[in-house]
Order: sequence, then structure tokens, then C-alpha cells
Amino acid sequence: VAKALILQVDTVRSPEGLTDEEKVFLSCVQTSRFPQGSRVVWRVKVIDPLSGKSMDDKQVKSLVLGLPDGKTQDLKYGGHPGGTNAVPTDFFWTSGFSLAKDYPTGAFNYTLKATGVDGLIGTWDQFKVAPAMLQVVALGKR
Repeated sequence: VAKALILQVDTVRSPEGLTDEEKVFLSCVQTSRFPQGSRVVWRVKVIDPLSGKSMDDKQVKSLVLGLPDGKTQDLKYGGHPGGTNAVPTDFFWTSGFSLAKDYPTGAFNYTLKATGVDGLIGTWDQFKVAPAMLQVVALGKR
């Protein structure tokens, strides 16, 4: 009997605020360190615990990102890469958060909670080990 949904999660940097040269090697690459003024993007797959298959927006009622200030954001399901002429190579859930240029540096604590249409829930929380947590670093640092 399934008791919880499974969440696969990573974070990448958005191309927002990057030069064309930086976009090639910094955009959409897994990272846990984000400079002030950049945009964090969460990529999530919700996995059915019985079939082991990814769940889409017809099977997941909601997927919510909890931010450090207590606010929440809904993630959206879709094909990636996006763009007008791009042919999707994968489908998953995403949401983003733009860090102000003066956003406080240090650990950025967040949570994720998925609820299936059948009521099954899955949650995700970072490891509480500082080097592994999402970190906001000073502008100009990596």
C-alpha cells in the first residue's frame, strides 16, 4: 500500500541576468549556490510510488513551494526546454524565485509538498547540512 508520493528535486539557475556567454555554462545547470540578483528555478518530478512513473498535472492536484518568508508558490507542469521553437525533451514541474540584489546571504530554507488527486501526499525538505543546502552568496561570487 502506497503511503506517500516520491519527489525528485533539483535547483538550477535561470538565464535571467546572465550574459550570453554565461548562459552557456551557468543556465539550467544543477547548483545549490545562487548569487544575489539571480533567479532560482526548482525542477521537480512527482513519482507514483506504485508504478514508479512520473505524474503529470492530471494526477497531481497541487505542488507547492514553501519559501523562507512563509509565502508559497504553486509549481507548473510542462515540457522542457521551453521556448517558441524548442521541442520538449522532458516534462516536469517548475517554479522560480528572483533574489533581490540585496537579498540576505546564507541558507535559503524551502520545502515542497505534492498532493495527488487521490489525496496521497509527498513532501521534500533539504538536508540540514549547511554545505548541501541552497545558499545565497554575495553578488559576484559563485
